[in-house]
Amino acid sequence: MAVDTDWAQRLSKASESFTKSEKEIAEYIRQSPHETAFLSLKELCQKIDISKPTAIEFYKKLEYSNYQDFRAGMMSFYEHHINSYKASSRIFSKISSFSELIHAAIETDIKSLNLFKNHFSDKELKYTAEKILSADTVYLYGPGTGFYPAHYLHQRFKRYKLNVQLISEDSANVVDALFPASSKDVLISFMYMSDTKSFIKTLDSVKKTEIEIITVTGTVDPDLAEISDRLIYVNRGDIEFKNSMAVPMNFANLLLLAVELSGGETLKNSLKELEERRDQFKKC
Repeated sequence: MAVDTDWAQRLSKASESFTKSEKEIAEYIRQSPHETAFLSLKELCQKIDISKPTAIEFYKKLEYSNYQDFRAGMMSFYEHHINSYKASSRIFSKISSFSELIHAAIETDIKSLNLFKNHFSDKELKYTAEKILSADTVYLYGPGTGFYPAHYLHQRFKRYKLNVQLISEDSANVVDALFPASSKDVLISFMYMSDTKSFIKTLDSVKKTEIEIITVTGTVDPDLAEISDRLIYVNRGDIEFKNSMAVPMNFANLLLLAVELSGGETLKNSLKELEERRDQFKKC
């Protein structure tokens, strides 16, 4: 993972030195991230009934230099817990026309895409593409909204004649679907759920097969990082506007093109053959 949004690790590191009031702050954030995401420092102090110096000391223990950075780190970690109603209310308190909506939505996604571009490395992309090409079977798994990029890649990878399997969203069948997996395969998983525990449980069920697990996620969770062989941080977007899937879908397309670049003439010939078959079908 190439981006520093390790809220959970900072919290764990500093927790032993927390005072009673600081423990109350941490617990309030854990219980109500959808509230805290939109509070100023003054409002946070009023909510928990603490002094401003106490709040400042808390975020400094987490090694944040100011409240803005502290809140940004918290928001990034808890992004999937943010209350959709509150996010919508915040958006439409600022936006009142369709033209403003178009501008805000596009500008927000551009900002998110630029942030992704600045921290994602070509080495990470090259490694993932080559791992996909060398695998006997590529398993794609994406519960919830993660199903969109997983399904997209499943459709496109088949055009390259790759042996690819899309895992159903039905959690009851995940273990069965991944049962044939081995160390010669790779599992690309897209995790954009608030419930990381059930997701980690799924990955743990196939860990003993020694399959390569590459997890694409916007959630920074130490347990998720530990269960994955590689964790690729791909945020969904700015939660103050409302999460979109623009960045994860852009990453999926980027990965598709990287596989094609690494595959060279072999993959180009597969695409050429596909187009020839399409032409024959049109003539029928």
